[in-house]
Amino acid sequence: AQAATNVHGKDATYNQAFRALKKTAADKAATEEKSFELIIPYLKRFKEINPRSVCEFQIDNEDNMTQLFVCPGIMNACLDYTRPVMSLDAAHLKSRWRGTLYIGSLKTPLDHIFPVAFSITKDNEDYKGWKYFLTLLNRACPKLKDAHPLRRVTFHKYTFISDPDKGLKQALQEVFPRNHVTPCAIHFQS
Repeated sequence: AQAATNVHGKDATYNQAFRALKKTAADKAATEEKSFELIIPYLKRFKEINPRSVCEFQIDNEDNMTQLFVCPGIMNACLDYTRPVMSLDAAHLKSRWRGTLYIGSLKTPLDHIFPVAFSITKDNEDYKGWKYFLTLLNRACPKLKDAHPLRRVTFHKYTFISDPDKGLKQALQEVFPRNHVTPCAIHFQS
């Protein structure tokens, strides 16, 4: 608060600066809460506008969203124009709500990253979160189970690459049993 006591050449007492910072933090929290109230109406409208999209969410008994999955309907059709290697990763969210962000992305022939779907869960990264994400990804993008163009290859066309996350390997074996899975070279090296 002391660093904020001389803003734009105006002096303020420590207490005035502290109250101003406290009010700013409270205003920010109120704005975030209002934004969260718009998520469900936004998802419903998104699904109306994009009918082939998969937008799923779960709400607990206290009206808190516990899981969210979004895959725009156009993504399945676009898979024909990407490289057949899907990168899977998760990141821990550091906001006051916490949770885990799961994402599946591909590369275009020009090396652009092409995010296909994402999911947010309230829990830490685990088998349950990966199973939720991969099950809905499978439903949203059935092309991920396309047969390999060479008949002698028994695996499906798409390969999944990831770091050896908690529960991911088991979830991949259950949801995509005939797809090839390989570890990320950077994670494998370290």
